[in-house]
Amino acid sequence: MIRWPDIDFELLRRVNPDVIGWIHLEGTPISYPVTKGCGDYYLHHNVSREESPHGCIYAEFDGEFPTERFQLHGHNMKDNSMFTNILFYYFEDGFYEKHPVIDLKTPEADYGIRVWGTIHYPPGYEFMQCPPKEENAFRKWKKAIKALCPFEPTFDLALDDDIAVLCTCRPFQDEPYGTLIVVGKVERTK
Repeated sequence: MIRWPDIDFELLRRVNPDVIGWIHLEGTPISYPVTKGCGDYYLHHNVSREESPHGCIYAEFDGEFPTERFQLHGHNMKDNSMFTNILFYYFEDGFYEKHPVIDLKTPEADYGIRVWGTIHYPPGYEFMQCPPKEENAFRKWKKAIKALCPFEPTFDLALDDDIAVLCTCRPFQDEPYGTLIVVGKVERTK
């Protein structure tokens, strides 16, 4: 269990009322506030709402956070910041075994995102970021991810699980960019 640093959500919300949580991946630089986002505003603005090439980690969701399905977006930066380190789930042998859970804290509770799989895909496949809610489509979505995931997950992901999808960009072969996602089951820890 992670020993969280003191996170003053009250202060963070005075700086930016869009702050809804904090994400942390032990042993990596990933330890950032999470904002609720719509569109690409937080791809170009930091948590203080200042223009920044680093942007801010932001969540897309319907209803309350964390919901049954949500996406977290962050840049892949050359300085190793933001969501750069989630690339290791796909590109570094043994990373999954060392980092099976990504920690997520909200003002109300602590959660773990238990990593189930990862996939790297070219432009045009952005639909992969959204876990389907219909059973047959969900099975096909899981099968596509599992077929290209470089590790064997230690549990099965179910249709009724709360699911998080972490997204970042990555050059894809000869294409100008691609997307890497890490999919996990959200479980309340405290």
